[in-house]
Amino acid sequence: MHWSVFGKTPKRPIDATDKIINHWHINFHLASGQLLGAEAGILTLQLAAVKGAAGNTDVKSPTEPYANVPLTLALNGMEEGTTTVLIPWWKSSSCIVRSAVSCYQVREKVRFDKEVLKEGWNHLELSLPDNATDTETAVLPNAIYVQYDALRFELA
Repeated sequence: MHWSVFGKTPKRPIDATDKIINHWHINFHLASGQLLGAEAGILTLQLAAVKGAAGNTDVKSPTEPYANVPLTLALNGMEEGTTTVLIPWWKSSSCIVRSAVSCYQVREKVRFDKEVLKEGWNHLELSLPDNATDTETAVLPNAIYVQYDALRFELA
């Protein structure tokens, strides 16, 4: 589970919002020669669930800033390697805390130009907005989150 913010607990009466929570880091190695003949890197994101401001209601609220959930992907810290995937409000569910078997699955493919990749270690950062929450009407966390099912990186 990739949360934008951790909610309160009995031992911590305030939300935890440090930058470690909403930024995830993946390091991967490309051996010498793997980039030969490649034009791009393709990242397939398979998400088991996404919780946006619509929760389980399937109703878009124009007053909620996170009706559509932005997931930002930055490759090797380069601005030109940054992409934001907007996960639409009608794909929202509350699967981490209920209905874990009846979620909307989301699949996105993101293309990164070969120029952003490098031989050796590469760094991919996946980021949700800091402290992104919604107005939750049920007894559920109000945090925005994504639940990863699988990530696949291929050279094309």
